[in-house]
Amino acid sequence: MSRSVEFGDLLYLPSKLVSKEFDNLENNYCSVHFEKDDIIEQIKSNLKLYHQIRNDTDKIVNVICKASTIDVDNPECTERCNYLYYRIGDIFFEKLINVDLFSKVSDELRTLMDSVSSRFKCKCNFTFTNVNKDDFNDMKEAYFYYKDYEKNEALLQHYNYLCDDGYNTYIKTAFQKYDKVYEACKNENSKIHCNNLKNKDSIYLGEKLPEMTCRMIENSPQYQALNSPGFQLEHSQETLDNASTPKSFTPLCSWIQSHLLFRRKMNFNMNNLKMPKFKEQFDDNEQNNLNMKRFNVSYHGR
Repeated sequence: MSRSVEFGDLLYLPSKLVSKEFDNLENNYCSVHFEKDDIIEQIKSNLKLYHQIRNDTDKIVNVICKASTIDVDNPECTERCNYLYYRIGDIFFEKLINVDLFSKVSDELRTLMDSVSSRFKCKCNFTFTNVNKDDFNDMKEAYFYYKDYEKNEALLQHYNYLCDDGYNTYIKTAFQKYDKVYEACKNENSKIHCNNLKNKDSIYLGEKLPEMTCRMIENSPQYQALNSPGFQLEHSQETLDNASTPKSFTPLCSWIQSHLLFRRKMNFNMNNLKMPKFKEQFDDNEQNNLNMKRFNVSYHGR
């Protein structure tokens, strides 16, 4: 049994699970807005004109439709909109090389949100203009540190604050970004990316979060293999029971199956790592899928 928090445990943090959920919605949530079908299809067509995000269009539209089913006064509204902002922003900054397109695409998303969301339902603001990629990434990492803090602390307490090198590096880097953004934006109201962090689900709610620390154990061969050139973690749409640590990998060789990081079944009770509240709105299949994960390791030759 592993007696430390491992690098692979990061995959079970809320920010990681929510991101995967956005990418793997099984239901068509726009179908509840059948009276708006013409508008929805037109916006899809408009978005697909930008070939860089053509393959992501249906997914983006679907998660916006799902957000529009949440009541506006529900705290989940702000939380879901924030996660959506960062997930969609990741796609934009990765694929829309021309930042001049951001405002046009944002306008399409705003039109969609206004069309499918009634007066008493959730409306998200997807404004990416005047926010550069570096500021966006810093803002995202600060928010994720804030949202994942409680779950990380639960893991660390369970394993007596022992961790491997990969996990230790992650939490150190995450705090550095959180601290940088927190201090830079604390009294700054003129920068858009700072204002985006000061909504109802703000990193400034309550006291500033402290840095998480752990006592590092010697690197395991599994983590060293994972960091070797040519290895890359990939999400798989298939899942395993009870949020167990994945057992199935891209078939490289039997050694990889036996020795990579994710071979162990987590002894930690994952029920203690609850998803954000909006998980309760998912149907049974989706809730099961969120608690049943498999990840593949693929090899890319240089």
